[in-house]
Amino acid sequence: NEEFEVQGLYAFATDSSQLEIDDVGDLAIAMCYIWENMKPNIKKRFGGFLVVHGTDTMPKSGNHLEMMLGSNMPFNVVHTGAQKTINEKINDAQDNVKNSLYMIKMLNGNNCAESITVMGGRALLTAGITKVSDHHSMAMATHMHRDVVDFGALPDTDTNKLPNWLREKPGTRRFNPVVYRGPNRIGQLEAEMQEDPRAIVAAMRFAARKAILLVTYGANTYDYRAVAIIAEEAKKQSMPVF
Repeated sequence: NEEFEVQGLYAFATDSSQLEIDDVGDLAIAMCYIWENMKPNIKKRFGGFLVVHGTDTMPKSGNHLEMMLGSNMPFNVVHTGAQKTINEKINDAQDNVKNSLYMIKMLNGNNCAESITVMGGRALLTAGITKVSDHHSMAMATHMHRDVVDFGALPDTDTNKLPNWLREKPGTRRFNPVVYRGPNRIGQLEAEMQEDPRAIVAAMRFAARKAILLVTYGANTYDYRAVAIIAEEAKKQSMPVF
């Protein structure tokens, strides 16, 4: 209470597994509206938004929100959740929420405007995050990015210097959010051992996708035979592959 003034907005009365992209779009609109209509004296002290979210869909929901808000978002967005609720004798909810508030404070103190997820004593870039456990407090990981903060190292939140690869506040650069709607149009193909070519083609041809995201093995490799099939089908449909 001595450090933070928290205002709450109860956004959705729904389980995270039932969350839709339209809901994320509404959340982006709400954030933009609050920011644009915030009084200047409050805007100077505003640290950012804390989104308390179910863990199952938090990675994808957070990524959609980050894409909608764009590269020049002028505020910080931190996601957090818990594997066990505050009602459990031993839980991770208290620490996650506390660490999230201090994460916002550190981001603001370092002149950052970034999208971060805090779980299990670690702060991670929301971009590229994935859920790796259904029971451990360290439920999230980013395989291609380093940790932003390790709270186990007991950082001094008043003086802690964050990594220089975090995004700074945009200054005079234009804030240009883009809210998109409707069902997910990105199909995800994961590297599998000896995948049936018919399954690959069916996943691309009959799933009403607009783009394909290839998820590789840890060494960033993919079966070249599968890639050839994917490339041929993508060319027929003029479908981008990432």
